[in-house]
Amino acid sequence: MRERFRTHLRSRRFVAILAALIAGAAAQARGASFTNEATTDASLVASLGRDGLRVDPESIAWVDPEGNGLRDVVFLAAQGNEPTDFYAARVRTARRSVLDVAFLTNVSRTPGAAETELARSGNFVAYLNVARERVEAVTIVDLRGEPTELTAAWPARARAQNAITNVLETSRRQGLGRRRYAIDPPAEAATLAAHDGKFHVRLPDVELAFDPTRDELAANADRVALAPQDKGMPGGITWVVDTIRGLSFVGPEPIAWLENRVYGVRDRVQRLRYRLFGEVESTEPVVDAAQRRRRLAALAELGEIGFPPPALHPILSPANPGEGEWLAVVDDPFVGTFPNAAPAFAETQIRADSERPYTRIYLIAWDPRQVQLRAVSGTREPESANGAFGTGTIPRVAATLPRVVAAFNGGFQAMHGEFGMMADSVVYLPPKPFAATVGIMRDGQIVMGSWLGLPTGARTYSESAGMAQIPEGMVDFRQNLTSVLEGERINPWERWYWGAANINATEQTFVDRSALCVTREGFAIYFWGQAMGIEALGAAMRNAHCERGMHLDMNSKYTAFEYYDVQPATTPFPPLTRPLREKEFESPYPGAVDFHVRGRIGVTQMEPIRIPRYLETDRRDFFYLALRPTLPGPNLEDGTRFDVRSIPQSSYPWAFAKAEHAGAVLVRIDPARAIAAPLDASSRVPGTHRLATLGAAAFGPLALVAERSGVDVTFRVVADAPAASVVIRGQALASTPLAHAAIGVDASGFLVYGEAADAATLLAALRSAGVETAVVLPNGLVFDHQGAFVDARGEVVQAIEGVALFERASPYTGVLNPDVVPVPYASWGRIQDTRVRYHPEPGPRRFNQ
Repeated sequence: MRERFRTHLRSRRFVAILAALIAGAAAQARGASFTNEATTDASLVASLGRDGLRVDPESIAWVDPEGNGLRDVVFLAAQGNEPTDFYAARVRTARRSVLDVAFLTNVSRTPGAAETELARSGNFVAYLNVARERVEAVTIVDLRGEPTELTAAWPARARAQNAITNVLETSRRQGLGRRRYAIDPPAEAATLAAHDGKFHVRLPDVELAFDPTRDELAANADRVALAPQDKGMPGGITWVVDTIRGLSFVGPEPIAWLENRVYGVRDRVQRLRYRLFGEVESTEPVVDAAQRRRRLAALAELGEIGFPPPALHPILSPANPGEGEWLAVVDDPFVGTFPNAAPAFAETQIRADSERPYTRIYLIAWDPRQVQLRAVSGTREPESANGAFGTGTIPRVAATLPRVVAAFNGGFQAMHGEFGMMADSVVYLPPKPFAATVGIMRDGQIVMGSWLGLPTGARTYSESAGMAQIPEGMVDFRQNLTSVLEGERINPWERWYWGAANINATEQTFVDRSALCVTREGFAIYFWGQAMGIEALGAAMRNAHCERGMHLDMNSKYTAFEYYDVQPATTPFPPLTRPLREKEFESPYPGAVDFHVRGRIGVTQMEPIRIPRYLETDRRDFFYLALRPTLPGPNLEDGTRFDVRSIPQSSYPWAFAKAEHAGAVLVRIDPARAIAAPLDASSRVPGTHRLATLGAAAFGPLALVAERSGVDVTFRVVADAPAASVVIRGQALASTPLAHAAIGVDASGFLVYGEAADAATLLAALRSAGVETAVVLPNGLVFDHQGAFVDARGEVVQAIEGVALFERASPYTGVLNPDVVPVPYASWGRIQDTRVRYHPEPGPRRFNQ
């Protein structure tokens, strides 16, 4: 009977929590505030003005028709010295007076920007977003509510959660539909007006007309970019905790205190259980014996590339079987691979806490030479200060999806420290001094370290100072807390609160944690473990040869690493010899009908919000990993494999691979390793080697062009290309019968150079390598380290003038701001603990209490 009663309570737990949240939100209603004014607008201004909220009377737009009772209203207002924001309220009116403000909420919450010039057209209102004295965007609000298609596919539980969130964020169950159009470039000034059913924005150089019922502009669409409309589906208990934490009468501090106490009790119970009964979790190895043998065999072939990192020396004795031994991820049906590439991932586990020997820290390492790290900002986190929110999705484009191989969690929410984030060159929160930071540079390099301190002479931190410190060429960064490890020092900044506890906590919290580091050997490692403290995490990092290490998110539902194998929908996955297990999946790729995906969780003990988590739209930020095309690459159509050893090369990853096909010689070139001089200043970097030269004509109808997007450089052969993107020009191979050398681009993005005695043979060989269109190179290709190249006719091609290919100058990982040294808490604590741009004021709040 007792167990049945407990089961009944657990099954009703979520409903009870929802009811409590609704009751809590209702408790925040504002009391009566009758005013005797001539109009309802004036009464609203006077009522809210008594509490310091300055309402712009010209901006008031009543959602409901005139009358008495509860009515929804939106307007622009400012609190204290803050910029003007977009507000929504539900008020009770009678006889042109506001009797009661039931709900009042700051919808835009943009302390780094001002909302101005509100105008109304039917069921829509629009306003301008102004930041740094420039008009950055136009936002159109649908007063009828958010589009139903955003949540149509969600289960009833998630739609109920969404309705509560909408009430807390907009005062209305159906919410407010919002579309944000970024103005590119931002304008120095603008005016907004509504007429003819459209919103008209006049910029200094052009006028934009927005039809609120359509997404696209009829004219001058190139001046704006519409932010994607999507919502991340809320989780279960994670949503409950975040919602309660966000209520103004609760706040984050009590939740942190409660978490610290709950996790403290659980930790004491676990330690007692271990002392009494021994191991408290399974000792099952990470992989089975057969898979372990395959992985070890694969490692035996990797000596020439140096991956994975050196083995870890066990910290606790006696060591568990395989503890600290790196096992390459090979022949895994849930992990994508690039054709003919070496294994890009390796895994191991280690124990580092003598008081908790049952706690395993799991390490997943990847080779940044083969795998690219990128950051994604969530649809709600980190909360932006200028109104811009991230997509919450891995880019769903054909060039990216087939290479997506993994993803993992980001850092803390904005309310827990305002730690900075930039994704794809868009800053969502500015960087904070001394914070542990991982950054991605334009060439794909991962850098990690502590952010800079205050500028010389400055006493307080400012947004402009932080923004000015972002290095040129950085495209992504994410901050969190201070460093866990710098060199050999664990917790060098002597922080004593690491989440799930407030600043005054006296007891460390032992909980699921995740972390990231870059190693001295140039690799990156993701860490995850249960019941883990910072000292054990730091010890594992130091043992893994980490040069810099930072803490990411924590708690079981917020931390997870997922592997993926993404394929075109027309390419079937190899059949499995067994059914899918609990934390494995196979499905169409969400939002991308041309692809399907198979994947699994990185560590079976992980219990994230959902599986898969990062393929869907997510409310919180995260990282994803994409395979870099790596030579030798795919075979030719007839099965011929490219050889990387027939051309002398200095180091891995290889810059060139060579193959022969029916009388032709083909050379595949990795443009990320052998960089064309027009794209990079490598020729001016001391010690950078000139690898080869493309002897090209200076004119012709075709051009080999390079286009940059994020960290990627995409090559194409096109006609009528803009001069700024041209690498070489020349004649088309198909129309030049006497040509014997040409270059094109294959499906993987490699440059493919070919030589043959005649154009027909050459064209057939290039097409066997996946090249459809090629540009003729009259003087061929010359390898500088050889001095000459013997072409297909047996003739020696001497040194030539043309486009030089230089060896990549930068390493694949590095230390950010290596001159920043740890300082006492008195020097960094005040800066990090002081709110700069994010002031938690979520949801409805009461006035005149």
